[in-house]
Amino acid sequence: MAFSNKKSTILFIFAAALSSLLSLINVEATSRELQGAAAAQRSEEVDPTLKRLCFSAEFPHECASAVVPFMESGGTINAQSVLQAGLKLLAQRCLKAIEQAEKLKKESKSKEMTDQLNFCEDQYRTIGNSTKQAAEALPAREFNKLESQLGSMVTAINECEAVFPSGKSPIRDVNLMLKMAVKNNLNIGNFVAMPIIINT
Repeated sequence: MAFSNKKSTILFIFAAALSSLLSLINVEATSRELQGAAAAQRSEEVDPTLKRLCFSAEFPHECASAVVPFMESGGTINAQSVLQAGLKLLAQRCLKAIEQAEKLKKESKSKEMTDQLNFCEDQYRTIGNSTKQAAEALPAREFNKLESQLGSMVTAINECEAVFPSGKSPIRDVNLMLKMAVKNNLNIGNFVAMPIIINT
């Protein structure tokens, strides 16, 4: 009789554990479904013209998501307005890059590392100045100047990364975010210089 009660208790505990596990699986599955639905909704909310412009960029998903907060509310969406937003994004990332370099310098215990970070910080300031000049060239339709300023930014980022031994850069992610913004701006800039009709 005691064995029977013990067996019933074990079966009850097993059933309860199985029920909890199934509930957990259902919750995780529901969570994934909700996340997928939210992502799909965000994708659908992106303006069709912005989608088509960003599709031509080297990093389309970065273009479509990152420039949206910098777009003028209710403004016309075209290559020029997207590029204006992209330059604002780039200016913000330059400031964050400088902040990150300053933070790493304070934490650094190596003079060599400090010197490398100082060099990169100078490059970031150069990129910031070039961003201002590019922003001024855009409404003036000085496309050669615009392309030149953006092209020089890629060089500056590469030179920063090159001062560190291969795979040892402490600001590799910062440089990647900058380079993504610069290259996308270069791509969108081509549409500003050579306008095309993009159907919505």
